[in-house]
Amino acid sequence: MDAFGVEEIGEVISRLVGRISVSGLTASAGKADSYATVRGADGLSLPLAKSPQDLLADLRYLHDTVENEPPAKGLEHFEHTRPLRPGAPEINQLQGLLSQALKPGSPLIALTWPAEWQEGDHGEADSYKIRGAGAGREEQPDELELHHLLQPLAHREASTRFDALKRITVQGLNSDGFSISRAIHGDKWITFQIDHEGKRYVFHQGRWFDIGGAYLDLLRQKVEKILAKRSNLLVSDWPQEVKPKGNIGVATEGRYNLLVQHDDPRFLRLDTKLLYTMQHTKGFEVCDLLGPDNELIHVKRMGGSVSASHLFNQALVSVEALRRQPDTVSKMQEVVRRESEGKRDIPDDFQPTKVVLAFGGRPATPEALFTFSQVTLARCAQRLAELEVELEILEITDTPKILKDDLSLE
Repeated sequence: MDAFGVEEIGEVISRLVGRISVSGLTASAGKADSYATVRGADGLSLPLAKSPQDLLADLRYLHDTVENEPPAKGLEHFEHTRPLRPGAPEINQLQGLLSQALKPGSPLIALTWPAEWQEGDHGEADSYKIRGAGAGREEQPDELELHHLLQPLAHREASTRFDALKRITVQGLNSDGFSISRAIHGDKWITFQIDHEGKRYVFHQGRWFDIGGAYLDLLRQKVEKILAKRSNLLVSDWPQEVKPKGNIGVATEGRYNLLVQHDDPRFLRLDTKLLYTMQHTKGFEVCDLLGPDNELIHVKRMGGSVSASHLFNQALVSVEALRRQPDTVSKMQEVVRRESEGKRDIPDDFQPTKVVLAFGGRPATPEALFTFSQVTLARCAQRLAELEVELEILEITDTPKILKDDLSLE
């Protein structure tokens, strides 16, 4: 299956078609080398006997095979992540558990980005238009946060929260206030995971998934190995700042990146500095910080309310664009020259060799990542390895100092 680019971590397979041996079924007519085309999706299409007696024999054979035979080599991991079909008996109960958890401060829910945003086709939003939060409310924050979706649900009955979430829509806007995406319903913007009756279930981008226990063990082992490879780069501690309403809170990612550049000019801040290419006409971020040796550094504050999947996808989109799209390097050269005021450049034949994921807010451990964020990280690491790009992890230490407007600390 490697020829199809199917990975053991993170793939959800919806349909398989192929020729297999039907030895053991009536259709083989006793021939050891009898083959037939089999189609598998929500159901299974294969040649079965027509007479009642032979049909029962075929069904018994299939049952015994499923219960007692190991999966074919190379196909074992397809059973790990199973999407629940609409109408599956587990969904009503799971939906109830999700509704109860839909409130501010829930540790089981994180903000994620809808599937259509993960492909890098929308560019970066400068603000978000939020509608349907109730009482004619419409918000337009610069940064989308989980509380924008959960706060309007706080005073609702638990049983009504999920339906209310689906009525909320979020639309990305560019710097001119024009939409760069359609209005996407609120349930597509969250991920939720819960262990229930001996299984782990995940609600992600509007769908329910049953995650196998063996898969979770395998996933954790892979993520631990990825997170163990640490970067030697030294960056500023992550400070606090005075918020618009006068309260003290963690500095935004944008302000933190400015601080790193201010403290060490070997780093160049590139977050929000989009590259517009033939393939990415709406623009994408090549990285948040460009390191001293042209490392592509992506920064994320790992609060419990944010899924990191979007960050990992951004890192991969950036590398693939630089490796495969001819105009990307020249566009990056323009941005680097402009943002460094001519003090820095990258070579014409630049190819990224190292990506650094810099995490703040909590230790970089598997426990800090939701299940599907772990899946995305594992897939990102595998793809980067195929492109011969190193992946390293950097933990950012917090500091209680206050970041001032001039980027000094007090």
